[in-house]
Amino acid sequence: MPWCPDCKMEYQEGMKTCADCGRELVEHLDDPKATEYTELVDMLEEDAATRLTDFLEFSGIRNVTSEYFEETSTWKISVNSEDIKEALKLYKAFLTAETSEEEKLEYLQSAKEESYKTHTYVKKEEKYNDFKSSVTVFIPFGILGIVFLILNVVGVLHFISSTFQIVVLGLCFIAFIYVGVTSIFRLKSLKEEIMEEHDNTSSITEWMKDNITEEVLSEVTDENNSDEINYIHRTDKMKEMILEQFGNMDENFVDQLIEDYYNEYLDPK
Repeated sequence: MPWCPDCKMEYQEGMKTCADCGRELVEHLDDPKATEYTELVDMLEEDAATRLTDFLEFSGIRNVTSEYFEETSTWKISVNSEDIKEALKLYKAFLTAETSEEEKLEYLQSAKEESYKTHTYVKKEEKYNDFKSSVTVFIPFGILGIVFLILNVVGVLHFISSTFQIVVLGLCFIAFIYVGVTSIFRLKSLKEEIMEEHDNTSSITEWMKDNITEEVLSEVTDENNSDEINYIHRTDKMKEMILEQFGNMDENFVDQLIEDYYNEYLDPK
């Protein structure tokens, strides 16, 4: 009997698609078609891909696939989307045990860089200045534009005669004013957020000075590792301690705070 892989409903023979979600039915719920896959990693060597696949399956990850792509000359390892978080943890453990120092560094740095690209923290004060610029530019420009159109309508100026152009430009100038006005309201809330950010920065920095010492960080520092890998392990430890102490916080804010603190107080120059 066919099943819907999403709704987990059984259908009569002859049915091809799910009546609720439209998904193609499969004969069994463990059919590969029933599984949504997420790519875990591309690997250059077939032996390494095989070892990783075996390791993931041994660790309880379901439906691990390994497929070779001639275009990139790599083996793509994919797992059930529901298991991707656990698979990433296991892959890091596999990476530590299996790969060379250079390969570990390349992977960890690329992961960090990708994270920074997509989750760069912008300080509240910088946001405040951006919105302030919007107010000083958009509102005066919008008002001057409206005045310019009115003067054209009443015949004082004769630069624009088309009603369509006047309507379009009028809407644009009104939009400028709207952006400026909404920015004013945002400025008020940002002032409070700036004060909160300063307080958090001060309290966390003081806490780090008292609690995050070289002795603590030495627990995750390995003399056999490069400075770059030790930096990643040390900052990960700092983040773990901060989140444990201060609870749920913006992780991008914490990352930026750790980077600033490390460069000022811990980085041996």
